[in-house]
Amino acid sequence: MNKKIIVLLVFILSALSIMAISVWGSLPESNDRPSVVSITIPDFDLKNSDGDKIKSVVDTITEDDYIYEIAFTVGPINADSKIKASTNQSGVTARVDDMKSVVYVIFEIDKIGTTVTVTIWDKNTQIKDEITLMFLPPSEIIIDDPDIF
Repeated sequence: MNKKIIVLLVFILSALSIMAISVWGSLPESNDRPSVVSITIPDFDLKNSDGDKIKSVVDTITEDDYIYEIAFTVGPINADSKIKASTNQSGVTARVDDMKSVVYVIFEIDKIGTTVTVTIWDKNTQIKDEITLMFLPPSEIIIDDPDIF
């Protein structure tokens, strides 16, 4: 009788420990890092009345150098961020380097000269910032022209 009770207790404790481990393993990670409050692209040439940022890349993007780097900042610095980037043109891709806080905009050769809007956003909070890359000198850009955007 004594051995049967001990075997039963061992079996019950084993089942309870398996259940405890499975519950513990399925709990979400504790995340004490704050959410993203802002994403900012600080380097731009002009800003229109709607707040759209414009950068002239006429002398920067060429057939030999077709990758443009956009630096951005995320606030707060220690935020739990999942930064993504996209463009509004096919043939122009955007890649994010989280470690350097840079987006690489890669132009296909036939897309050089095309106006492109790059959007950088956080996947968790959907906070975003945009910049339009134009192939005109800053003096020739009409910032409130509705056909640009």
